[in-house]
Amino acid sequence: MKLASTLALALILFTNSSYARGGNKDKKQKHRGQFKELNLTEEQLTKIKEYRKSNRNKMKPLREEIKLTRDKIKKSFLADSSTSELTTLHNKMKELRSQMAQIKFSKMVMLKEVLTKEQRAKFMSLEKRKRLRAKR
Repeated sequence: MKLASTLALALILFTNSSYARGGNKDKKQKHRGQFKELNLTEEQLTKIKEYRKSNRNKMKPLREEIKLTRDKIKKSFLADSSTSELTTLHNKMKELRSQMAQIKFSKMVMLKEVLTKEQRAKFMSLEKRKRLRAKR
């Protein structure tokens, strides 16, 4: 019985990690398709690619730090840490999320400057459609 539950757990973990790796490829392809639907000029495409490349290097460490901080909060909660320790971690999490929100806002400003009015309207409808799919 113990062996069966261990095998079941291993299968679940393997399946989830395999799915997660494959999911990123689909997400990237969908994102590229979204920009294809906007009929971008080469100049627009170049500006967006440059921006995304520069911000990828900013977002990745933030995401990792948020994940680590979230884990620390959970461990501190379980370990009966003091309220001040939890508050410090919570404030750190708020700051990290604020930094991430600022980067996302700068993306919105960049897109406003790069896209035409019609492309912005199309982009917003594509984003709305994407959010609706994600809720399913």
